[in-house]
Amino acid sequence: MGRQGGGGARRSPPAAVAIVAWLVIGLAAPLVAGGATPDGATSQSQAAAATTGSEAREVAHTVTPTNGAIAFIRNSTVWTMNLDGSGAAALLATAGNNDAAPSYSSSGAKIGFETARFSGGSPDIAVVNADGTGLVKLVQNAREPTWSPDGTKIAYVANRDGLIGSIYVANADGTNETRVTNAFPASDDQPAWSPDGTRIAFWTNEGASGLAIGIVNADGTGRTLFDPAGANWRAPAWSPDATKIVAVRSNPIAVDTALFLVNADGTGTTRLTNGALADDHPVWSPDGQRIAFDRNVSGHLQLFVMHADGTAQTNISSNATSDSAPTWRPASSTAPPPSGKIAFVRTF
Repeated sequence: MGRQGGGGARRSPPAAVAIVAWLVIGLAAPLVAGGATPDGATSQSQAAAATTGSEAREVAHTVTPTNGAIAFIRNSTVWTMNLDGSGAAALLATAGNNDAAPSYSSSGAKIGFETARFSGGSPDIAVVNADGTGLVKLVQNAREPTWSPDGTKIAYVANRDGLIGSIYVANADGTNETRVTNAFPASDDQPAWSPDGTRIAFWTNEGASGLAIGIVNADGTGRTLFDPAGANWRAPAWSPDATKIVAVRSNPIAVDTALFLVNADGTGTTRLTNGALADDHPVWSPDGQRIAFDRNVSGHLQLFVMHADGTAQTNISSNATSDSAPTWRPASSTAPPPSGKIAFVRTF
């Protein structure tokens, strides 16, 4: 998120206050031929003739939403709505205060997020039921929550013990906090659990070229860094089979902020998006076939979904507000949200 949490650089959130939510969407496997570009600027035939590589992938096809679920940030209040934009309603009764970084529990029954609702200033981690009930503060003075795959732990970032931006792990009820990283004077951020729950990926500012991807065992041992192809790396997310990580690579000199696939051992990079529109916050679908992310479209952050190879990049927001930081609802979810609804954060 773009706010500073008392430490190093953060990923960019929406420009205004945000709030958490969840969205029922999915994608049909077949490609739909003849789709428009994500921004609707040119037809497939017109654009494909003039583009190659990742640019051609962006105009090849569109993805058709069917079912599934994504939580994300829109503006500053929790909302639910139908996929066609109808039936919009606030999920939480009160407006948010710098709500950000939503994360589904492994069951899909709860959503954790960071917020200044309780303090009015520094962020805390809150948890709410997926139907909007039962809002509670879980961890004080912490941010960027992410649930372990088995739902028993939560990892997050906090400034404690005289350190700036270290990764901590606690029980799902917020007890038994344990520090996992200690990179002082560097700062670690945006933790992401591996699918088997044994490792945590994150970004750190101790890379040779700036921000690098780090991986550490969940008990704090075995810290490793990789900085493929230089530049700055952030927002890592594991593929469900744990073989790859999708992350944001930014090159300020080239004004290029794009999504790349990297092997989980740090080797090999594959560009997925062309980076001209500041793509950020990638997240995998539970089946590993798709990736959701946010993109700056004419000054508004919009949610996109694409196939895992970068094709069929489709705007699922298509509005004048700002949507960001998606997180996919687990396929095994037992939560009771109504079918065909989305929940999200709206910033005014």
